[in-house]
Amino acid sequence: MDFFDRLFGKPTLQGLTGKVTRGLRKRGALDISANLELAEVTATIDGGPVRIYLGNVLADYRRSPRSQRAAVLQKFLTSLAPQEDAVPPRYEDAKPRLMPVVRSIADIGVATLSAARLPPGAKPFSSPVHRPLVADMVVALVCDSTTSMAYVTEEQVAQWQVDFQQALDQAIHNLRGLPEAGGWKELAPGVWSGEWGDAYEASRILTPDLIHRLGVPEPVALVPFRNALLVTSERNPAGLQLMLQVAQTSLEDNQRWLSFEPIRLAGDRWTAHDPAGESCELLRVLRGRNNAATYSTQKQLLDDLHQTSGTDIFVASYQLMQRDDEAPRSYTVWTEGVDTLLPPAELIALVQPEGNNAKHVLVSWEDALAFAGDLLEPSDLVPIRYRARRFPAPHVLERLRERAVR
Repeated sequence: MDFFDRLFGKPTLQGLTGKVTRGLRKRGALDISANLELAEVTATIDGGPVRIYLGNVLADYRRSPRSQRAAVLQKFLTSLAPQEDAVPPRYEDAKPRLMPVVRSIADIGVATLSAARLPPGAKPFSSPVHRPLVADMVVALVCDSTTSMAYVTEEQVAQWQVDFQQALDQAIHNLRGLPEAGGWKELAPGVWSGEWGDAYEASRILTPDLIHRLGVPEPVALVPFRNALLVTSERNPAGLQLMLQVAQTSLEDNQRWLSFEPIRLAGDRWTAHDPAGESCELLRVLRGRNNAATYSTQKQLLDDLHQTSGTDIFVASYQLMQRDDEAPRSYTVWTEGVDTLLPPAELIALVQPEGNNAKHVLVSWEDALAFAGDLLEPSDLVPIRYRARRFPAPHVLERLRERAVR
């Protein structure tokens, strides 16, 4: 951080949002809307919709010397174009610019909900074309340029008259064209970090031969952020513990969270990897923090949609609680008489209001499913929520009280 940053503080998301909004107005953009919770700005430019994720812009802005930040912002604003303009209509024109990106399925779910918030009559945003990859991750396609990265949609792939796999193969071919040498840094014996600095570190799990060339036996990887790739051996539990610790200590400085699920490479296929020993608890805490952030964003979007449509459903929070020096645990609240969308937290408080007081019992999510699962309807939301229209009967509550968590 330079002297002026120490004096005035780092650029903030709120400050950057104001600068982007003013820059968009000068450019003639319409329908400008900012959402600090989602770190995004939406607008209409040249008659087409544009969605701007400010997390990446803020990271670049902060990394730049103060004297160059105005130029960085101006370059970014100049590069903005409607989604359909950023992706060529002809496949032959798009081929050299296609790149694969790894994202969490929750990112796609939140993007879909966010798109549903557009005002009536507005041109809809199309969801990115994507396919399941491993654990909670999907692979999507972007059309890259020197100043921007635009997601490719299902409609655009259909317009190209190619299938997804053909486009993905081309994107991976382009990924292989990026420099390989000098990208790996050894954090500790047998623990490696991919640091190419091109925003495609996480995407490199799509090139298993690159991982194998490290010479790590039975590789296990972690991609906690879009610009992070950590690798160690399944035989090195201390290495996995270190990777999780690196992810934990980097949470506050990185707004592009991806996945905290370890994955194991066998041949050319990735599978989910459940660690043993000390890593389990740290992984549980990371999952809880990630879920809390994702469900918070999802709740805000659902509350906005329900308010607009007049839908009377309570969207329960996914919260973290902590006692003394214990690790945080997640919980949610199910209240009698309230139609509720519940996130699957570790614990669930069943509350019965009685005037100014209330009776409650705290149980594990597993016990709630075992004794009252017939009342929990799985939704099609991503990440998933369960709709509870009715409250457990008295005899079910008694059985749950017998298994209450103290």
